[in-house]
Amino acid sequence: MKKLLTSLVIVVLVALCAFTFAACDDNGEKLNIVFLGDSIAEALIGASPVSERDNYGYYAIVGRTNDFNYYNHSMSGHLTSGNMADKSGEGLLEVISRKDEKATLIRTHIVEADVIHISVLGNNVLQYSLASLMLEMADKLANIAPGSPESWYQACFDRETDEELKEELKERYADDKSLFDYLHDGGTLENVRPSVWSEDGETILFGDRNDGNNIETADPKFNFPPTYQNIVDIVAKLRELNPKAKIIFQKVYNPVYEGTTLLKEWEYAAIEQRIEMLEQTGYKFKETSKISKIRELAGHLLGFLNGMLDEYNQNHPDSTVLTLDICKAFDDVTNTDVKNGKVDLSANSLGRSLIYQDFTHPSNFGHAIIAQETQKMLEELGIANKNALANYKAIKCDQLDRIYSGVEGFDLQAAKDAVNNADTYYATTRAYFDKTDGYVPVNY
Repeated sequence: MKKLLTSLVIVVLVALCAFTFAACDDNGEKLNIVFLGDSIAEALIGASPVSERDNYGYYAIVGRTNDFNYYNHSMSGHLTSGNMADKSGEGLLEVISRKDEKATLIRTHIVEADVIHISVLGNNVLQYSLASLMLEMADKLANIAPGSPESWYQACFDRETDEELKEELKERYADDKSLFDYLHDGGTLENVRPSVWSEDGETILFGDRNDGNNIETADPKFNFPPTYQNIVDIVAKLRELNPKAKIIFQKVYNPVYEGTTLLKEWEYAAIEQRIEMLEQTGYKFKETSKISKIRELAGHLLGFLNGMLDEYNQNHPDSTVLTLDICKAFDDVTNTDVKNGKVDLSANSLGRSLIYQDFTHPSNFGHAIIAQETQKMLEELGIANKNALANYKAIKCDQLDRIYSGVEGFDLQAAKDAVNNADTYYATTRAYFDKTDGYVPVNY
């Protein structure tokens, strides 16, 4: 009887300890975290297979490992305002400004949130020609003014015989505004066609990015939501609804690796030419390969985009807005894979494995890194579950049991041992993906 009572006491104490480790508010209730933004946060693309979305998507990993009430109200295509399909349609700003509809309860969840986690800036770049922005960034690094004889647009003047088009482009640069000005401040480019290169890489053509080289049917109008002002307005609206929640904006990572499909062949050719021009001005790239130079140029572009979050905090020093530097986190992982003294950016590199096969969204591994960085921030804020690492291991081991058990040649026990023996969040992630690399889960 004494042994039985002792055992019961131990069970009760363990249960109480587990309870105290849960992330709770001052009233002992679970904390609430809301995820807002685009397809990166939505995790319908990237987290694969989709049946494992709640085990791979970073929103679910963060929510489950910390025993939070978690709600994902992200939607593919969302810009800071408007969306990729319809610039005049709803984006993040519009969604958080409307009242609850049906069973979505977005407004209610925001009001009750302890943490609001946002991923939304990526589409603000992708709405326009990525190549055009990178070409202009090359000019920017070379201190070449928009519309000057040395600018990439002037190269279009020199090769394009359409006099009407020349006048349109000259008007476009009448006030020396760049694409970055429009991206930051918003506005509409009227009667200006984005540039694309012909497949031979020799001729500049013009047309809508979704319409190839067809000048006649191209839509020359582009709406740029005012990215920076939208950030200001989004925070203001969230603060109106919830003055106390921690607001975390996630920076955009660099998706450029060897074989990227974000750039067409002729766009590669154009960018490589501007890189050569940039080097002639004395600019020194960190690495020598073509793909590393292109990636570095893309990094500068993302620095401008992500810098708007830093700009917000500089202009609002009393704000409680936090920035999660996922761009640096992905770069840090990428830079650990070095071969022959150079960072490996090949199809089989560690960095490449962070990105899904579409070269846009995070892979399962990428989602794990985003979850890891979010976890670090929650720990710094003092609101993380102290059992988070153990909970994360349990999720990974459960996955191993469900989707890898019975897979031919797979050592299930060795994989679970590697996960359970890991002493950090990242080590757990690496153990899981290293052990499952090359094996197809049963429900894939």
